[in-house]
Amino acid sequence: METTANAQTSSMRTVEDLIREEVKSIGKTVYIAPEIPDKKLNNAIIGMTGSAVDPDYVVAVIDSTVFGKCDDGVLFTGDAMYWHPFCDDIITIKFADLKSASVEIERKTDNKGKVKETEILHLVGKNDAVIVHRTSIDFDVKKMVEFLNEAISMGEQSENAFESTMQTTPLCSSSSQVKIAYVKLVANFAFSDDGEVDSSEYSEIYGLMVRNDFTPEERVAIRGYVDGSNPVQSDDELINELKGSVPKGSFSTLAQSLIKDMIYLNYKKGKELSSWSESKYIVNLADVVNVSSAQIEVMVQAIQNDEDILNERKSDTEIEKSMKELLAKAGAVGLPIAAIYFSGSVIGLSAAGITSGLATLGLGGVLGFSGMVTGIGVVVLGGVVAYKGIKKITGQSDLENNKQRELMIQNIIKNHQKALNFLVDDVNYISALLIKTLREDSGKREKIEKLQWLLLKLSEASKKTTTGLLDGVRESVVAKLPKILDHDRLVELTEVPTFKKIRPIVYTIYREGTDSEGGVVYTIEYDHAADDYEKVYDFLKAVKYFELSSAVGAKFSSAVKKLVN
Repeated sequence: METTANAQTSSMRTVEDLIREEVKSIGKTVYIAPEIPDKKLNNAIIGMTGSAVDPDYVVAVIDSTVFGKCDDGVLFTGDAMYWHPFCDDIITIKFADLKSASVEIERKTDNKGKVKETEILHLVGKNDAVIVHRTSIDFDVKKMVEFLNEAISMGEQSENAFESTMQTTPLCSSSSQVKIAYVKLVANFAFSDDGEVDSSEYSEIYGLMVRNDFTPEERVAIRGYVDGSNPVQSDDELINELKGSVPKGSFSTLAQSLIKDMIYLNYKKGKELSSWSESKYIVNLADVVNVSSAQIEVMVQAIQNDEDILNERKSDTEIEKSMKELLAKAGAVGLPIAAIYFSGSVIGLSAAGITSGLATLGLGGVLGFSGMVTGIGVVVLGGVVAYKGIKKITGQSDLENNKQRELMIQNIIKNHQKALNFLVDDVNYISALLIKTLREDSGKREKIEKLQWLLLKLSEASKKTTTGLLDGVRESVVAKLPKILDHDRLVELTEVPTFKKIRPIVYTIYREGTDSEGGVVYTIEYDHAADDYEKVYDFLKAVKYFELSSAVGAKFSSAVKKLVN
């Protein structure tokens, strides 16, 4: 099987493969996708191409800047090179337009009669136009010539040699073959300890399929694999299938993501996150696909980060801080952030949900695009700062510091609902099949038992998904409520008799305590039913607790009363 996959990959060799093989010998400071730091990738695209290239299609970058800014140098895609020497114009060279490349020696004599020799890259186009590029870009000219001539030769042998492909395609956008092989490997891990996929594992596998947009046909293929209707494939067979189906640049990202999903499944089976090294299956597979233990430790932190966003109810500020720490650690061990979220987030977010979430925190560039803020004048900026100051005084900023978590919870609820719909469809399908089998031939004992077993697994998985859905609904309301209740504001907003009468309802979900200075504070409790939180939220909304104008008025009125008293 390995021979077939390798032969397939070899026959499909393109200039993208050549770039990956040769570019490090050409330049001194080189970055190859997907391990191009986000900031350098953006600088290279803007500086070297004039923002003409999609970041997902960048194969490699040679940085020729002194301080590593990466806006001068050479940028490679599968079909072109983009040159930007210091203080010079951008030059685009399409591989398909080249006829030959050679080294010319330029000799100049200085005032003292000393001859200085400079290697010049000499390029000839197919229309016999000569490109002589006197460049300040620091790279090995002879190696560049060798690379270009081999690229030209590849183009003459195959019309597909100069294809430009996405270097990191999320699992949800991959082919059916890739998606199915990926989930089959996760199922193989579930099989590894007891030979079956239990309801908890089945629920997680369903979640993985939901957040990666599996079609009904793709789900049928996985269901047949899990219930034993289809033969189990070996890990080697599935890995070779993946290697032969994704661009070379994507496989390492896919492999890292695969290990992360297995670690999370191991954790959901009741093991500690840190105990991944006790699983021989994970350790062996990580070795096969070249994922280091240092990279796995960062994956563990990423999973814990995701869990903490929900369990510890992190604010947007805390989420942003933890994400930046994660980015720094991932970069230090050569783990692209795209690998961590290749199949979405383990807590139930799709890759698209993660991307949009990071973008709202100003971190969108880590998955392919960057936020951009322009046109803010001094006066406007002053107004924004003043506005933020008012929101800080009134406590409104704390409420608005929960938007990212609220967005994530809404996405998680959506995916739980979708998973539940899929499970209900499957339960109905298996039930109908079981009834049909019983009617046709009650003697098919083995088939009946298998269908009953599968129906039980689906029902148990549905219960777990429903629990997750209800938890998500509750958390979505909690995310809208203030962690610390502004008692003075509430009192001012509920002075009228009709509101005063139901004011105690709010305090049913808040615990009275004291702060560090001995003042009374009311802190939200997290052990109430969803209906209790919903009731309080509706009441606070009715008295305009969340509106800035009301908050300012109530704060001012309360302060005046305290002053008078």
